[in-house]
This record gives sequence, C-alpha cells and structure tokens, in this order.
Amino acid sequence: MVSVGLVRIGATMSDQDTIEAKEFPKSAVQFIREHHITGSIYNLYEWGGYITWHLFPSCRANVDGRADIYGDQFMTDYMNSYFGGRGWKEPIDRSGARTVLVSPDAPVASLLREHQNWKNVFEDDTAVVFVRE
Repeated sequence: MVSVGLVRIGATMSDQDTIEAKEFPKSAVQFIREHHITGSIYNLYEWGGYITWHLFPSCRANVDGRADIYGDQFMTDYMNSYFGGRGWKEPIDRSGARTVLVSPDAPVASLLREHQNWKNVFEDDTAVVFVRE
C-alpha cells in the first residue's frame, strides 16, 4: 500500500512542471525575474498567490485569493477593470502597478494592447506581461 502511494506521489511530482506551466504563468514569472521587473503587479486574481510565492519581495501581487480581506468595493473595481468596464484603467493606476500580468484573452489585455502607455513585453499561450512606459 505504501509503495502505491509513493508511485502516485512520484508521478504527480514529475508532472508538476507541466501542470504548473499550463495552469500558472510560469514562463511569464521567469521573464519578470530575469528582466528584473519589480514593484506592484496588477494580476489575474487566481495567480496572486503564485506571483507572491515566486516573486516576493521584489514584486507584489495586486490581488490574490483572499477576496474577503480586500473588501467589496476593491473587488468590484478589480472585476470592472479586468473585464474592461467603464473606467477600467483607474484601478490599475490607483494600485501603482507598473506591470500587468494577465491571461492573453483577458479583456483588459486587449485594451492594454491598444493603450500608448503600456508595452507588451512578453506573451505566450498562458500569460501576457505589459509594462508601463
């Protein structure tokens, strides 16, 4: 019984890199680290803990999975911004973020691609990184 458990743990660990690269912005985070990008990052909600785990203290995620500590207004503003609603840019500006790390198909990514003050510096199938110029 113990050997079956160890085989299962071993198989899961060997797949960890593949799963991590598919579910999280592994390559984007590596790019941020290698290019010495620092400061606050406006990010996909689900990636906040991952960003903190891999980039803190040089970078700080704008939001993470602890919605209850941010409050209703913050989360409403975040969702409006992420989905490209009216005034979408204001929460990003208020956060002081100089970097945005979101999925490439996020509505806010489409808006940032067209915005003159933001430059797309990295993109793959999982994530896109914009830096404020």
